[in-house]
Amino acid sequence: MIIMSAQPIQVSPRPGTSHHAELSPQAETTLAMFAHLSGLLGIVGPLVVFLVLQEKSQFARKQALEAINFHITVILAVPVGIAFVFAGNLFGSYQPITVIVAAALIFPIVAATNAGTGQFYRYPLAIRFIKI
Repeated sequence: MIIMSAQPIQVSPRPGTSHHAELSPQAETTLAMFAHLSGLLGIVGPLVVFLVLQEKSQFARKQALEAINFHITVILAVPVGIAFVFAGNLFGSYQPITVIVAAALIFPIVAATNAGTGQFYRYPLAIRFIKI
């Protein structure tokens, strides 16, 4: 008769290795660029990069967090800009919403370019809602 134990088998990693595979510098910069550029389509892309790379790449994770904070700021600024557009109809000014849209398109491209060269990019005027 064979007696089975209910305890799980512990497998220890090989010496010198970690539980998480390390990413190459090229992969880190590519994922950081993806985090910034995917923000052009919404906040989901940077959020996925942030959540998936919890332990694998600090650089890509921090860049994804910057993108998330910037896009949260843009999401909150759009209604304010729209309110200024309605108020601007009285005065003939559409500049606030134009500036918000331009920033939402230009800054992620600049950030992706910097991330591609391995430089940490911090979005100007972004409110840091989430901090690590």
